[in-house]
Amino acid sequence: MKAMLKIFLLFACSTLLLANAPEKSSYDTQVKILKELDIDASFMKTSHYAKMRQGIQNSQVRTFTDALKNGYMYIPMIKEQIKKSGVPESFFYLAMIESG
Repeated sequence: MKAMLKIFLLFACSTLLLANAPEKSSYDTQVKILKELDIDASFMKTSHYAKMRQGIQNSQVRTFTDALKNGYMYIPMIKEQIKKSGVPESFFYLAMIESG
């Protein structure tokens, strides 16, 4: 359950951060992240996902957003290193969620 919560937080936070990109919808972003994590997109249609989505607290997203604001000046460097290493960008957000 904890892993699923982290996946959902990954969706929520990456969607918030990519909100200025009009060509990407929330659904498309979530499908992309699932593919990067080798999870079938049909997962979003399960009752487990729906329950998890309903159960998430806004404070968790707010905490993550605050953490990003505090480390904002380091994000471009970290993302560049992730890109150079060939690791999917969604792992950046997963690492942020993991670190609390």
